[in-house]
Amino acid sequence: RWGAARRAHLHGRAPRRPSGPGPPPPDGIPPPDAAPPPDAAPPPDGTPASDAVVPSDAMPAEPPLRARRRRR
Repeated sequence: RWGAARRAHLHGRAPRRPSGPGPPPPDGIPPPDAAPPPDAAPPPDGTPASDAVVPSDAMPAEPPLRARRRRR
């Protein structure tokens, strides 16, 4: 009887996840907080890397905020 109540209560919700970092990754994959390899640094001549974010005038950094309508 408790199982049915628990299933009905959690129906449609995301599963409850335990807190913590989780299981360790398989060997051969460096952890995400590892230092990047030295060749990932931008070139020393000052030109930005190809994946660097370049601000352009065509697209504003933040979209204009829409007027908020109150629901009644």
